[in-house]
Amino acid sequence: MKIAELEEKGEALLGIEDQAEALVQFDNWVVEVAKWLQAIAPESDLVQEWEMQGGSNLVTGAGSKDVESNWWRFRMAVNKRLFWLSRLPTGHGRPSSGKPGRNQSVKQQGKEVKSVGMQTAGVIDYIVNWLNTYCDTAGMHGFVVGVSGGIDSAVTATLCAKTGKPVMLLNMPIYQAAEQISLADQHIKWLEQNYKGAGGVHIDLTQVFQAFENTLPREIQEGLTMANTRSRVRMIALYAFAAHHRMLVAGTGNKVEDFGVGFFTKYGDGGVDISPIADLLKSEVYEIGKELGIINTILDTPPTDGLWFDNRTDEGQIGATYAELEWAMQFEADSGNEDKLPARKKEVLDIYRNFHNANRHKMIPVPVCKIPVQLK
Repeated sequence: MKIAELEEKGEALLGIEDQAEALVQFDNWVVEVAKWLQAIAPESDLVQEWEMQGGSNLVTGAGSKDVESNWWRFRMAVNKRLFWLSRLPTGHGRPSSGKPGRNQSVKQQGKEVKSVGMQTAGVIDYIVNWLNTYCDTAGMHGFVVGVSGGIDSAVTATLCAKTGKPVMLLNMPIYQAAEQISLADQHIKWLEQNYKGAGGVHIDLTQVFQAFENTLPREIQEGLTMANTRSRVRMIALYAFAAHHRMLVAGTGNKVEDFGVGFFTKYGDGGVDISPIADLLKSEVYEIGKELGIINTILDTPPTDGLWFDNRTDEGQIGATYAELEWAMQFEADSGNEDKLPARKKEVLDIYRNFHNANRHKMIPVPVCKIPVQLK
């Protein structure tokens, strides 16, 4: 059994019309994948992570009063598990051969052929279609995006706007540097001029944050705690607008941040409904940004999370560039030999591993204490 076959079985569940049959097939699929994971990685915690993805949430028979809502929950459960499977790296069932990966080459008719790289326009179309399908399936009206003035939020907001659905673009400064506010405003105005459904909202959250400063004990207000609090205040605002307008909060994290070093705030900018660019490396986000026509001032500005008074950059906080981190992610995925690596690459590898291990709790479901059957 190959992972592609398991993914095809999961996708086939979405085409079953009978609810009772769908539930049976869903349970069979979950068990089949669990057995496969146990076989390929018996010493890992992949089976536990798979089991923690939740059930089908499908209620059959008399208990099901809202058929449309019922099927929506079922489809969300299937898609959640399919997304989890899609994140399995090389070495855990994801083949390292076959379809060429990024910066890889393949053998074709006895000759080595370089991979053509990302098909940027095709990726854009794919994400836009995915956003449309997800939003329609969820029965929501559009998207809410926090726009910071950085490349990730600019690309995410533009992709959402390209769906043609309503998009609320929130600029939410908290003690923000003037240039960051300006970049966010420029991008919002550009979107409003080019996409009919895009609309900007400027909401200064500084006073809300100050209420926390004036209320929380001074001794717990060290830098990282308050930086993360800024991010969580913004999450609250995003969901207030999303709930009122029946919209989805679109995340702005890329693959390096979300699944590499865990460079985001738990229940802050990590608290989202969907992640349109989380399978894209930072370099790929820039490539898409150029294709979308993102303004040069955003493309040229060093990435920053905007959570610190000194406006420190992402790379300054991490200690490595995004290009170096992308290399480290690929090196780990390929299980490379580090014995002959130069000193700087060994240092980058240590930085990557330290961040990944420390922040792994952000990347996996919340641990659940599983009670033994004999105790229930």
